[in-house]
Formats: sequence, C-alpha cells, structure tokens
Amino acid sequence: MLAITAAARESYAYLKGGKELIKQYRYMRGIFSDARAKLDAAPDAEGQRDILRALGEAALAEHVEWALMHRERPLENARF
Repeated sequence: MLAITAAARESYAYLKGGKELIKQYRYMRGIFSDARAKLDAAPDAEGQRDILRALGEAALAEHVEWALMHRERPLENARF
C-alpha cells in the first residue's frame, strides 16, 4: 500500500511540474513575440538596444525561476 501511495504522489508531482513548465513557456513565448514586434517597429538602434536589454532581463528572471523550481525537484534521467 505504501509503494502505491508513493508512486501516486510522484506521478502527481511530475504532472504538476509539467503544468508549471507549460505556463512558463507560454509566458515567455508572449514576451518574445512582443519583443519581436517592438524590435521591428523600433525607429533606431538605441530603441532596439533598450528592447533587447529588457528581453535579456526577462529571460534571466525566468531562468532564475526555473533554477529555483529544479532545486526543489531534481532533474531525472540526467546524463553527465
């Protein structure tokens, strides 16, 4: 009975983690799409640099969230 409970809990945690990743990927897709549109509409190189800087900061913030999430949930099937 204990083994079944442990397997169910692990399966639930995996499913929950997948939903979190999907949410993060959709959020970042929106950010990158908006940045692409703004880059195309930017009048000069200064404006493009500002957009790329903001995009880089958003990507770094998302990476920090990813790292914190995986600190709690170690990667499985890692090949080193």
